[in-house]
Amino acid sequence: MIAKSKSKTTENLLGEIKNTKNTEDLGKYLGENNGDMLVSLKYRLSNLLSQKDKSRKDVKERGGLTDYNDQIFNGWRNPNRDKLIRVILGLEANIDEAQELLRLAVLKELDPRDPRDAVIISCINSRMNGIDTDLRLDKLGFKPLK
Repeated sequence: MIAKSKSKTTENLLGEIKNTKNTEDLGKYLGENNGDMLVSLKYRLSNLLSQKDKSRKDVKERGGLTDYNDQIFNGWRNPNRDKLIRVILGLEANIDEAQELLRLAVLKELDPRDPRDAVIISCINSRMNGIDTDLRLDKLGFKPLK
C-alpha cells in the first residue's frame, strides 16, 4: 500500500499524527487527510478497470491469465509479481500505474537497471499483451512471466 501524495508527504502526515492528543484529534486528522490515505490493491484495480473501460475478461485474455485473475480482483489472493504484471499488461496500464499497483501489492517495483525489468517496462510502454511480452522476454533470453 502507498500513500497518495496529493499535498502532504508521509513525513508531514507522521508529524500530524504525533501531534494528536486524543480520539477527537485523531478523528479530525483522518477526516482532513482522507485524500492522502492508503488505498487497497482491490480498490485501485477496480478503479482502473472503470477508468479504462475494461472488463475482467478483457484483462484476463489480454494479460494471459487464468481464473486466478478473479481472485486478484476480488481481493481474495495477493498476486505474485509476475501475475500482477500480467494484470498490468491486460489493463494496458502505463508505467506510473504499474509502479503504483506493484507498491500497493507490496511487491518490488520495476527497475530499469534490471535487464528483465527493462524488457517488461518496454512492453508496458508499447502496450503489448501478455503473450507478446513472453515472446519478447524469451527472444532476449529471459524467463517468461509466470
